[in-house]
Amino acid sequence: MMMGFLLVPTEDGIAANYNINRKHSHQLDPLLAQPRRYYEQEKFDTVEIHPEHHSVVNGNPDTKWTYDHKKVIPLGLGTERQYDIDNNSKDYNKGHPDTPPEGCEPQYDWQRKSFPNCNTIHETDLLSKARTLNRNSEPDSILLARGGYRDVWLVEDSRVDEIVAVKTLLYEHPWTERNMDRHRRDALATDRLTGSPYALDIYGYCANTGVFEFANGGTLEDAVDDKEEAWGKWDVKTKMKYAYQVAAAIADVHNIDKEGLPSMVHTDISMSQFVSVNEGVDFKINDFNRARFLYRQKDSPEELCEFYVGSNKGKFRSPEEYAYEGETEKVDVYSMGNIFYVLLTGEYPFGEMEKKAALAAIMEGKRADIPEEYRKSQDPLVQAIIKVIQMCWHQEPEKRATSRSVEQFLKPFAMSTGTSKSKHR
Repeated sequence: MMMGFLLVPTEDGIAANYNINRKHSHQLDPLLAQPRRYYEQEKFDTVEIHPEHHSVVNGNPDTKWTYDHKKVIPLGLGTERQYDIDNNSKDYNKGHPDTPPEGCEPQYDWQRKSFPNCNTIHETDLLSKARTLNRNSEPDSILLARGGYRDVWLVEDSRVDEIVAVKTLLYEHPWTERNMDRHRRDALATDRLTGSPYALDIYGYCANTGVFEFANGGTLEDAVDDKEEAWGKWDVKTKMKYAYQVAAAIADVHNIDKEGLPSMVHTDISMSQFVSVNEGVDFKINDFNRARFLYRQKDSPEELCEFYVGSNKGKFRSPEEYAYEGETEKVDVYSMGNIFYVLLTGEYPFGEMEKKAALAAIMEGKRADIPEEYRKSQDPLVQAIIKVIQMCWHQEPEKRATSRSVEQFLKPFAMSTGTSKSKHR
Protein backbone atom coordinates (compact mmCIF):
# COMPACT_ATOMS: atom_id res chain seq x y z
CA MET A 1 0.00 0.00 0.00
CA MET A 2 1.23 3.46 -0.83
CA MET A 3 0.50 6.64 1.03
CA GLY A 4 0.38 10.05 -0.60
CA PHE A 5 -0.12 13.63 0.44
CA LEU A 6 -1.85 16.28 -1.65
CA LEU A 7 -1.62 20.01 -1.13
CA VAL A 8 -5.14 21.40 -1.55
CA PRO A 9 -6.25 25.02 -1.18
CA THR A 10 -8.06 26.10 1.97
CA GLU A 11 -10.53 28.96 2.34
CA ASP A 12 -7.77 31.43 3.05
CA GLY A 13 -5.84 30.35 -0.02
CA ILE A 14 -3.10 28.58 1.91
CA ALA A 15 -2.40 25.00 0.92
CA ALA A 16 -3.05 22.34 3.54
CA ASN A 17 -1.67 18.80 3.76
CA TYR A 18 -4.23 16.05 3.30
CA ASN A 19 -3.39 12.40 3.89
CA ILE A 20 -5.35 10.65 1.18
CA ASN A 21 -5.34 7.38 3.09
CA ARG A 22 -6.63 8.81 6.33
CA LYS A 23 -10.10 7.33 5.97
CA HIS A 24 -9.79 4.78 3.20
CA SER A 25 -6.95 2.37 2.56
CA HIS A 26 -7.14 2.24 -1.23
CA GLN A 27 -4.41 0.43 -3.11
CA LEU A 28 -2.33 3.21 -4.65
CA ASP A 29 0.43 3.03 -7.21
CA PRO A 30 3.75 4.80 -6.73
CA LEU A 31 3.74 8.31 -8.12
CA LEU A 32 5.68 8.18 -11.38
CA ALA A 33 6.09 10.62 -14.24
CA GLN A 34 2.68 9.96 -15.76
CA PRO A 35 -0.54 11.30 -14.19
CA ARG A 36 -1.96 9.26 -11.30
CA ARG A 37 -5.36 9.40 -9.67
CA TYR A 38 -5.63 9.99 -5.90
CA TYR A 39 -8.50 10.24 -3.47
CA GLU A 40 -9.15 13.49 -1.62
CA GLN A 41 -9.94 12.46 1.94
CA GLU A 42 -13.16 14.30 2.73
CA LYS A 43 -15.08 14.29 -0.57
CA PHE A 44 -13.51 11.12 -1.95
CA ASP A 45 -13.18 12.84 -5.32
CA THR A 46 -10.19 12.21 -7.54
CA VAL A 47 -7.65 14.54 -9.06
CA GLU A 48 -4.82 13.87 -11.48
CA ILE A 49 -1.32 15.02 -10.61
CA HIS A 50 1.36 15.88 -13.14
CA PRO A 51 4.57 15.75 -11.09
CA GLU A 52 6.69 17.23 -13.84
CA HIS A 53 4.45 20.31 -13.93
CA HIS A 54 3.86 20.48 -10.15
CA SER A 55 0.22 21.25 -10.85
CA VAL A 56 -3.15 19.53 -10.84
CA VAL A 57 -5.36 18.90 -13.82
CA ASN A 58 -9.06 18.23 -13.33
CA GLY A 59 -8.97 20.81 -10.54
CA ASN A 60 -10.55 24.22 -10.39
CA PRO A 61 -9.05 26.11 -13.36
CA ASP A 62 -9.26 29.34 -11.38
CA THR A 63 -7.20 27.97 -8.50
CA LYS A 64 -3.48 27.28 -8.56
CA TRP A 65 -2.79 23.86 -7.01
CA THR A 66 0.74 22.96 -6.06
CA TYR A 67 2.30 19.62 -5.33
CA ASP A 68 5.54 18.51 -3.71
CA HIS A 69 6.62 15.00 -4.75
CA LYS A 70 8.72 14.65 -1.59
CA LYS A 71 5.49 14.39 0.40
CA VAL A 72 4.59 11.07 -1.23
CA ILE A 73 6.19 8.36 0.86
CA PRO A 74 5.41 4.62 0.80
CA LEU A 75 3.64 3.60 4.02
CA GLY A 76 6.10 1.85 6.31
CA LEU A 77 9.21 3.04 4.52
CA GLY A 78 10.69 4.17 7.79
CA THR A 79 14.17 5.08 6.64
CA GLU A 80 12.90 7.68 4.16
CA ARG A 81 10.39 9.07 6.64
CA GLN A 82 13.00 9.33 9.39
CA TYR A 83 15.40 11.08 7.00
CA ASP A 84 12.66 13.53 6.02
CA ILE A 85 11.90 14.28 9.68
CA ASP A 86 15.56 14.75 10.57
CA ASN A 87 16.02 17.31 7.81
CA ASN A 88 12.69 19.13 7.70
CA SER A 89 10.47 18.38 10.67
CA LYS A 90 9.76 20.42 13.77
CA ASP A 91 8.33 17.30 15.43
CA TYR A 92 9.30 16.87 19.08
CA ASN A 93 12.74 15.23 19.24
CA LYS A 94 12.60 14.87 15.45
CA GLY A 95 10.92 11.49 15.64
CA HIS A 96 13.66 9.80 17.64
CA PRO A 97 12.99 7.79 20.81
CA ASP A 98 14.06 9.09 24.20
CA THR A 99 17.59 8.24 25.25
CA PRO A 100 18.88 7.67 28.81
CA PRO A 101 20.07 10.84 30.55
CA GLU A 102 23.83 11.20 30.74
CA GLY A 103 25.29 9.09 33.52
CA CYS A 104 22.18 6.89 33.76
CA GLU A 105 21.41 3.30 32.81
CA PRO A 106 18.30 1.04 32.84
CA GLN A 107 17.46 -0.49 36.19
CA TYR A 108 16.42 -3.78 34.59
CA ASP A 109 17.28 -5.60 31.41
CA TRP A 110 13.60 -5.79 30.37
CA GLN A 111 13.49 -2.00 29.99
CA ARG A 112 15.69 -2.29 26.88
CA LYS A 113 13.76 -5.11 25.26
CA SER A 114 10.76 -5.90 23.13
CA PHE A 115 8.74 -9.11 22.94
CA PRO A 116 6.65 -9.00 19.76
CA ASN A 117 4.53 -11.89 18.53
CA CYS A 118 3.98 -10.67 15.00
CA ASN A 119 2.54 -13.92 13.62
CA THR A 120 -0.44 -13.52 15.94
CA ILE A 121 -0.99 -9.98 14.72
CA HIS A 122 -0.69 -10.93 11.05
CA GLU A 123 -3.22 -13.73 11.52
CA THR A 124 -5.86 -11.29 12.78
CA ASP A 125 -8.54 -10.78 10.13
CA LEU A 126 -9.75 -7.23 10.69
CA LEU A 127 -11.97 -7.02 7.63
CA SER A 128 -14.19 -10.02 8.32
CA LYS A 129 -14.10 -10.12 12.12
CA ALA A 130 -14.23 -6.49 13.13
CA ARG A 131 -17.41 -5.34 14.86
CA THR A 132 -18.98 -2.30 16.39
CA LEU A 133 -20.78 -1.95 19.69
CA ASN A 134 -23.97 -1.48 17.68
CA ARG A 135 -24.68 -4.85 16.05
CA ASN A 136 -27.29 -3.21 13.81
CA SER A 137 -24.90 -0.66 12.32
CA GLU A 138 -23.71 -0.68 8.75
CA PRO A 139 -21.28 -3.50 7.84
CA ASP A 140 -18.47 -1.07 7.09
CA SER A 141 -18.70 0.58 10.53
CA ILE A 142 -15.83 -1.41 11.98
CA LEU A 143 -13.94 1.35 13.79
CA LEU A 144 -14.62 1.51 17.52
CA ALA A 145 -12.62 4.59 18.51
CA ARG A 146 -9.83 6.91 17.42
CA GLY A 147 -7.17 8.19 19.79
CA GLY A 148 -4.32 10.59 19.34
CA TYR A 149 -2.03 7.95 17.83
CA ARG A 150 -4.02 4.82 17.07
CA ASP A 151 -7.35 3.55 15.81
CA VAL A 152 -9.14 0.96 17.95
CA TRP A 153 -10.91 -1.94 16.22
CA LEU A 154 -13.29 -4.39 17.85
CA VAL A 155 -12.41 -7.93 16.77
CA GLU A 156 -13.80 -11.35 17.62
CA ASP A 157 -10.71 -13.47 18.17
CA SER A 158 -11.35 -17.21 18.35
CA ARG A 159 -7.83 -17.85 19.66
CA VAL A 160 -8.70 -16.31 23.02
CA ASP A 161 -12.45 -16.94 22.61
CA GLU A 162 -13.42 -13.36 23.31
CA ILE A 163 -13.83 -9.91 21.83
CA VAL A 164 -10.54 -8.01 21.80
CA ALA A 165 -9.44 -4.47 20.96
CA VAL A 166 -6.86 -4.16 18.18
CA LYS A 167 -4.99 -0.85 18.07
CA THR A 168 -3.35 0.23 14.81
CA LEU A 169 -1.35 3.34 14.00
CA LEU A 170 -3.38 6.18 12.49
CA TYR A 171 -2.67 6.68 8.81
CA GLU A 172 -1.67 10.28 9.43
CA HIS A 173 1.15 9.10 11.73
CA PRO A 174 3.85 7.59 9.50
CA TRP A 175 6.47 5.23 10.81
CA THR A 176 9.14 6.86 12.96
CA GLU A 177 11.59 5.50 15.46
CA ARG A 178 9.76 7.46 18.13
CA ASN A 179 6.37 5.92 17.34
CA MET A 180 7.92 2.45 17.29
CA ASP A 181 9.46 3.00 20.70
CA ARG A 182 6.28 4.60 22.02
CA HIS A 183 4.30 1.45 21.29
CA ARG A 184 7.11 -0.84 22.40
CA ARG A 185 6.86 0.82 25.82
CA ASP A 186 3.07 0.53 25.79
CA ALA A 187 3.21 -3.21 25.11
CA LEU A 188 6.08 -3.84 27.49
CA ALA A 189 4.52 -1.91 30.38
CA THR A 190 1.14 -3.58 29.92
CA ASP A 191 2.79 -6.99 29.78
CA ARG A 192 4.76 -6.31 32.98
CA LEU A 193 1.47 -5.50 34.72
CA THR A 194 -0.20 -8.80 33.81
CA GLY A 195 -0.25 -9.80 37.47
CA SER A 196 -2.13 -6.67 38.54
CA PRO A 197 -5.94 -6.88 38.71
CA TYR A 198 -5.99 -3.13 38.12
CA ALA A 199 -4.32 -3.07 34.68
CA LEU A 200 -5.71 -3.96 31.27
CA ASP A 201 -4.41 -7.23 29.76
CA ILE A 202 -2.45 -7.47 26.50
CA TYR A 203 -2.60 -10.45 24.12
CA GLY A 204 -0.25 -9.48 21.34
CA TYR A 205 2.04 -6.80 19.93
CA CYS A 206 3.98 -6.10 16.74
CA ALA A 207 5.58 -2.78 15.76
CA ASN A 208 2.82 -0.14 16.15
CA THR A 209 -0.04 -2.63 16.59
CA GLY A 210 -1.31 -4.18 19.81
CA VAL A 211 -4.11 -6.56 20.84
CA PHE A 212 -5.69 -5.78 24.21
CA GLU A 213 -8.48 -6.80 26.53
CA PHE A 214 -11.68 -5.11 25.40
CA ALA A 215 -13.10 -2.49 27.76
CA ASN A 216 -16.86 -2.70 27.27
CA GLY A 217 -17.84 -0.23 29.97
CA GLY A 218 -16.26 2.98 28.73
CA THR A 219 -13.88 5.21 30.66
CA LEU A 220 -13.98 6.75 34.11
CA GLU A 221 -14.31 10.09 32.35
CA ASP A 222 -17.46 8.88 30.59
CA ALA A 223 -18.94 7.76 33.89
CA VAL A 224 -18.23 11.03 35.71
CA ASP A 225 -19.56 13.09 32.82
CA ASP A 226 -22.84 11.16 33.01
CA LYS A 227 -24.50 13.25 35.70
CA GLU A 228 -27.90 11.65 35.07
CA GLU A 229 -26.95 8.01 35.48
CA ALA A 230 -23.39 6.98 36.41
CA TRP A 231 -21.75 9.64 38.62
CA GLY A 232 -25.11 11.17 39.32
CA LYS A 233 -26.17 8.00 41.14
CA TRP A 234 -22.89 7.22 42.92
CA ASP A 235 -22.88 7.34 46.69
CA VAL A 236 -19.65 8.02 48.59
CA LYS A 237 -18.98 4.27 48.92
CA THR A 238 -18.86 3.97 45.13
CA LYS A 239 -16.57 7.00 44.91
CA MET A 240 -14.28 5.39 47.48
CA LYS A 241 -14.30 2.15 45.53
CA TYR A 242 -13.07 3.85 42.37
CA ALA A 243 -10.60 6.04 44.26
CA TYR A 244 -9.04 2.90 45.69
CA GLN A 245 -8.89 1.18 42.29
CA VAL A 246 -7.10 4.21 40.82
CA ALA A 247 -4.60 4.33 43.70
CA ALA A 248 -3.95 0.57 43.56
CA ALA A 249 -3.42 0.70 39.79
CA ILE A 250 -0.87 3.51 39.96
CA ALA A 251 0.88 1.91 42.93
CA ASP A 252 1.23 -1.31 40.91
CA VAL A 253 2.68 0.63 37.99
CA HIS A 254 5.33 2.27 40.16
CA ASN A 255 6.25 -0.79 42.20
CA ILE A 256 5.97 -3.57 39.65
CA ASP A 257 9.59 -4.69 40.15
CA LYS A 258 10.49 -3.64 43.68
CA GLU A 259 8.44 -1.99 46.39
CA GLY A 260 9.70 1.49 47.11
CA LEU A 261 11.91 1.71 44.00
CA PRO A 262 9.75 2.64 41.00
CA SER A 263 10.79 1.41 37.57
CA MET A 264 8.18 3.07 35.34
CA VAL A 265 5.90 6.08 35.24
CA HIS A 266 2.65 6.42 33.30
CA THR A 267 3.06 10.23 32.79
CA ASP A 268 -0.45 10.65 31.38
CA ILE A 269 -2.76 9.92 34.30
CA SER A 270 -6.27 11.18 33.59
CA MET A 271 -9.88 10.08 33.86
CA SER A 272 -9.85 8.67 30.33
CA GLN A 273 -6.95 6.29 31.08
CA PHE A 274 -9.10 4.15 33.35
CA VAL A 275 -11.45 1.82 31.48
CA SER A 276 -14.06 -0.70 32.55
CA VAL A 277 -14.06 -4.30 31.32
CA ASN A 278 -17.27 -5.28 33.14
CA GLU A 279 -19.88 -2.69 32.22
CA GLY A 280 -18.69 -0.01 34.62
CA VAL A 281 -18.38 -2.16 37.75
CA ASP A 282 -14.57 -1.88 37.99
CA PHE A 283 -11.92 0.21 36.24
CA LYS A 284 -8.40 -0.64 35.04
CA ILE A 285 -5.48 1.49 33.96
CA ASN A 286 -4.33 1.34 30.32
CA ASP A 287 -2.56 3.25 27.54
CA PHE A 288 1.17 3.37 28.32
CA ASN A 289 2.43 4.80 25.03
CA ARG A 290 3.55 7.93 26.89
CA ALA A 291 5.13 5.95 29.73
CA ARG A 292 8.75 6.41 30.78
CA PHE A 293 10.98 3.74 32.25
CA LEU A 294 12.98 5.04 35.18
CA TYR A 295 16.76 4.74 34.93
CA ARG A 296 19.30 4.73 37.75
CA GLN A 297 22.57 6.51 38.33
CA LYS A 298 25.45 4.41 37.07
CA ASP A 299 27.59 5.23 40.07
CA SER A 300 24.70 5.02 42.58
CA PRO A 301 22.22 2.24 41.65
CA GLU A 302 19.72 3.13 44.38
CA GLU A 303 19.43 6.72 43.12
CA LEU A 304 17.01 7.20 40.23
CA CYS A 305 17.42 9.64 37.35
CA GLU A 306 14.88 12.29 36.50
CA PHE A 307 13.45 12.37 32.99
CA TYR A 308 12.15 15.13 30.75
CA VAL A 309 9.09 15.25 28.51
CA GLY A 310 8.96 17.84 25.74
CA SER A 311 5.20 18.32 25.45
CA ASN A 312 2.87 18.51 28.45
CA LYS A 313 -0.65 19.47 27.49
CA GLY A 314 -3.96 20.00 29.26
CA LYS A 315 -4.67 21.25 32.79
CA PHE A 316 -4.42 17.94 34.64
CA ARG A 317 -0.66 17.77 35.22
CA SER A 318 1.82 18.61 37.95
CA PRO A 319 3.64 21.94 38.44
CA GLU A 320 7.00 20.49 37.37
CA GLU A 321 5.53 19.20 34.12
CA TYR A 322 4.26 22.62 33.12
CA ALA A 323 7.57 24.17 34.17
CA TYR A 324 9.35 21.55 32.02
CA GLU A 325 11.61 20.55 34.89
CA GLY A 326 12.96 17.11 35.70
CA GLU A 327 10.19 14.58 36.38
CA THR A 328 9.80 11.51 38.60
CA GLU A 329 7.01 9.08 39.38
CA LYS A 330 5.48 11.84 41.51
CA VAL A 331 3.92 13.41 38.39
CA ASP A 332 1.50 10.46 38.42
CA VAL A 333 0.75 11.05 42.09
CA TYR A 334 -0.19 14.69 41.48
CA SER A 335 -2.55 13.76 38.65
CA MET A 336 -4.01 11.01 40.82
CA GLY A 337 -5.02 13.73 43.27
CA ASN A 338 -6.90 15.43 40.43
CA ILE A 339 -8.79 12.19 39.76
CA PHE A 340 -9.80 11.99 43.43
CA TYR A 341 -11.05 15.57 43.21
CA VAL A 342 -13.17 14.77 40.14
CA LEU A 343 -14.54 11.58 41.70
CA LEU A 344 -15.58 13.48 44.80
CA THR A 345 -16.99 16.67 43.28
CA GLY A 346 -17.88 15.74 39.71
CA GLU A 347 -15.95 18.79 38.54
CA TYR A 348 -12.47 19.22 37.03
CA PRO A 349 -9.76 21.30 38.71
CA PHE A 350 -9.69 24.75 37.07
CA GLY A 351 -12.21 23.40 34.60
CA GLU A 352 -13.73 26.81 33.80
CA MET A 353 -10.45 28.71 33.88
CA GLU A 354 -8.63 29.66 30.69
CA LYS A 355 -5.73 27.30 30.10
CA LYS A 356 -2.90 29.83 30.37
CA ALA A 357 -4.23 31.14 33.67
CA ALA A 358 -4.78 27.61 34.97
CA LEU A 359 -1.20 26.55 34.23
CA ALA A 360 0.12 29.69 35.91
CA ALA A 361 -2.01 28.97 38.98
CA ILE A 362 -0.76 25.38 39.19
CA MET A 363 2.87 26.44 38.95
CA GLU A 364 2.27 29.08 41.62
CA GLY A 365 1.01 26.43 44.03
CA LYS A 366 -2.69 27.24 43.79
CA ARG A 367 -5.23 24.40 43.83
CA ALA A 368 -8.89 24.05 43.03
CA ASP A 369 -11.20 24.76 45.95
CA ILE A 370 -12.95 21.82 47.56
CA PRO A 371 -16.63 22.78 47.86
CA GLU A 372 -17.88 23.54 51.36
CA GLU A 373 -20.42 20.71 51.33
CA TYR A 374 -17.54 18.23 51.21
CA ARG A 375 -15.16 20.09 53.51
CA LYS A 376 -17.79 20.20 56.26
CA SER A 377 -19.01 16.66 55.72
CA GLN A 378 -18.92 14.35 58.75
CA ASP A 379 -18.67 11.27 56.55
CA PRO A 380 -15.27 9.58 57.16
CA LEU A 381 -15.14 8.38 53.54
CA VAL A 382 -15.50 11.93 52.25
CA GLN A 383 -12.81 13.15 54.63
CA ALA A 384 -10.53 10.26 53.58
CA ILE A 385 -10.81 11.29 49.94
CA ILE A 386 -10.08 14.91 50.83
CA LYS A 387 -7.03 13.74 52.78
CA VAL A 388 -5.53 11.85 49.83
CA ILE A 389 -6.20 14.80 47.53
CA GLN A 390 -4.05 16.90 49.84
CA MET A 391 -1.41 14.16 50.04
CA CYS A 392 -1.12 14.19 46.25
CA TRP A 393 -1.26 17.92 45.61
CA HIS A 394 1.91 19.03 47.38
CA GLN A 395 3.86 21.54 45.30
CA GLU A 396 7.23 19.89 45.91
CA PRO A 397 7.44 16.39 44.39
CA GLU A 398 9.63 14.98 47.15
CA LYS A 399 7.01 15.96 49.75
CA ARG A 400 4.12 14.31 47.88
CA ALA A 401 2.94 10.95 49.12
CA THR A 402 4.03 7.83 47.27
CA SER A 403 1.39 6.01 45.29
CA ARG A 404 1.68 3.02 47.60
CA SER A 405 1.19 5.12 50.72
CA VAL A 406 -1.99 6.54 49.16
CA GLU A 407 -3.20 3.04 48.32
CA GLN A 408 -2.46 1.85 51.85
CA PHE A 409 -4.21 4.85 53.38
CA LEU A 410 -7.37 4.20 51.35
CA LYS A 411 -7.37 0.44 51.76
CA PRO A 412 -9.12 0.18 55.16
CA PHE A 413 -11.82 2.60 53.99
CA ALA A 414 -12.33 0.61 50.79
CA MET A 415 -12.42 -2.64 52.76
CA SER A 416 -15.02 -1.20 55.09
CA THR A 417 -17.29 -0.73 52.09
CA GLY A 418 -16.54 -4.20 50.73
CA THR A 419 -14.95 -2.80 47.57
CA SER A 420 -11.25 -3.68 48.02
CA LYS A 421 -9.83 -6.62 46.12
CA SER A 422 -6.20 -5.72 46.67
CA LYS A 423 -3.59 -8.45 46.73
CA HIS A 424 -1.27 -6.19 48.75
CA ARG A 425 -0.76 -6.48 52.49
